[in-house]
Amino acid sequence: MRARSSASKYYRDSLDFVQQAYSNETEKWSTFENALADILKGSGSLLTFQGYAWLLFGIGFLLVSIGVLVYLARKRPEPKTNLPSP
Repeated sequence: MRARSSASKYYRDSLDFVQQAYSNETEKWSTFENALADILKGSGSLLTFQGYAWLLFGIGFLLVSIGVLVYLARKRPEPKTNLPSP
């Protein structure tokens, strides 16, 4: 009978240890998730700013490319002709 009571005591202790380990792990993960959520909330404004920066960069690049095309179209060399001048 003594072996049965000590076995049940070890079994209860092991269940308690498993429960403690699970609750500690859950607390650690929830802390990690909270920290990750705070980082994402804080970087939201940075991502918005970066999006506007890329939009302005794209518009500027488009305007510069149109300007280069207009410049190249106007600066065409005159065609050479072999006609004698009068």
